[in-house]
Amino acid sequence: MAAEFHAHGNSRYVADAEHFEEFLARSRDDAEGRHLPGTVPMSRFWLVEAGRIVGSSRLRHVLTPELEHEGGHIGYDIRPSARRQGLGTSILRLTLERAAARGLSRVKVTCDADNIGSIRVIENNGGVLAGEVPSLQRGTPIRQYWIELGGIKRGGIKRGSIQLGSAAPAPTIRAILFDADGVIQRSSSEAFGVQLERLGVAAEHVDACLREIFEVERAALIGRADFAEVLVPVLEKWGAAGGAARLAAEWGCAIEVDATLLALVAQLRQQGWLCALATNQQHYRATYMTRAFAYDSAFDQCFFSYRLGAAKPDAAYFQAIVAALGCAPQQVLFIDDAEKNVAGARRAGLHAVQLVCSEKGAALAAIREILARFAIAVGGQPEQG
Repeated sequence: MAAEFHAHGNSRYVADAEHFEEFLARSRDDAEGRHLPGTVPMSRFWLVEAGRIVGSSRLRHVLTPELEHEGGHIGYDIRPSARRQGLGTSILRLTLERAAARGLSRVKVTCDADNIGSIRVIENNGGVLAGEVPSLQRGTPIRQYWIELGGIKRGGIKRGSIQLGSAAPAPTIRAILFDADGVIQRSSSEAFGVQLERLGVAAEHVDACLREIFEVERAALIGRADFAEVLVPVLEKWGAAGGAARLAAEWGCAIEVDATLLALVAQLRQQGWLCALATNQQHYRATYMTRAFAYDSAFDQCFFSYRLGAAKPDAAYFQAIVAALGCAPQQVLFIDDAEKNVAGARRAGLHAVQLVCSEKGAALAAIREILARFAIAVGGQPEQG
């Protein structure tokens, strides 16, 4: 395909063909949102008919202001010898199906205002003209379209042997690890201070006391100290002597669990994926979480750092989990809200994605989108790319 495009004056695919392994590695990084300074996460696909690549498409997962003006979510090409056969309509339709599977509700597509073929392709796929504006690059008119994805479902194209394959096939995931705090559950940071004041710590000393508690808790997080015991000297220093046992039992117990995510985990387990909780916790809080929220029955396994003798982002933590699961690292997906933990998991060979959502109730949609990147379709069978 690259040679044919080049013969028609388009050298876009020449470098990719000459350095194909690098292209595949870059495609995997782009699809997973890695190493993207100045760009956006993007999935690449090939349109294949009767075993021959006849086109290529690109699905951008998000838009910058520049892409919203020109470029949009989807770009596509059909090789010159395969044009005027309806394949443009097919490749856009199939790419729209992938966009819908990722959770997008609508996509923007743009084309040159004088490109009658592209206009027909977009409008055949439900494109509604939003406006005509000058290109930021060339100054010539371009058309902007929105396509609603509410009615888009997989399998809409019925044309012989045509199919859309990924340039970076989704890895085979066997197990999904979910962080606790910041993903499955949220805690009230104010509650820590309230607990200390109830024990007698002066309000003006709460922040300093908290810093010391978090410092001494580190040993307890990896099972090398009893949290109640290391609390004793800290509380004595700040005027709360005798409160260590009570504080250890109540520490961080003001927790709100996202019930929608537990329901999601239940669906994933029913569909055959191993689901585990992967969290840094000392014995007291882990015990409370397990009893209060029945995490040991909600998940296939609970990996508390104090039991493993290592904590995130240490590679030893993830290595211990992989060994316990009986999976290869590349068969495990890890979801955490902390960038350093995600980086640690990747260094250990796992697939890892940072959950970024500040709005309450937004985690479910965000995690569904993450799962879709790895061909994990909740509520149905795993997608095959």
